[in-house]
Amino acid sequence: MIATMNLAGHLASRAARVPSLVVGASLLLTGCYNDAHEYRQLVESNASIAGTVAYVDCRSHGLVIYSFVANGGEHRARAPSGMIRCDSARKGDPVTVFYDPAHPDVNTLLAPQQAYEQARGWYVPDLVFIIGMPLFLIAFSVFSHARGQQPTRAGAPHGNVK
Repeated sequence: MIATMNLAGHLASRAARVPSLVVGASLLLTGCYNDAHEYRQLVESNASIAGTVAYVDCRSHGLVIYSFVANGGEHRARAPSGMIRCDSARKGDPVTVFYDPAHPDVNTLLAPQQAYEQARGWYVPDLVFIIGMPLFLIAFSVFSHARGQQPTRAGAPHGNVK
């Protein structure tokens, strides 16, 4: 019985820490969010330009480099994995490059919206809220219930046992 009382007290003390742990974890994970600002600009400009495959190396996990000329300079970038098959790509093959005319170094072969979504990833605070809030409410309910029901010894008055 005493072990059960200690467990209930232990659970109750942990219940008091749960809200601050959830808030702390949410604040920590908020820093993981990538707003992908540069790709948002790419979506807004929606500019495309003709480019070419500049380099192909199937030994390096399918490395394909493309190039294009914009704002008076040549720009090169790695094609997204799986976008161009290295075994069929040849130097000089045409590609359509989506880019930000104000910042041509921000470019992709993916559709701009797809590139934005990929760069942005999941919005972690939303996930913490969606997954964490129900878990928090369940844990809080269980711990509050455990705290309110202190076990007693047979024949002893209800309340705190010493």
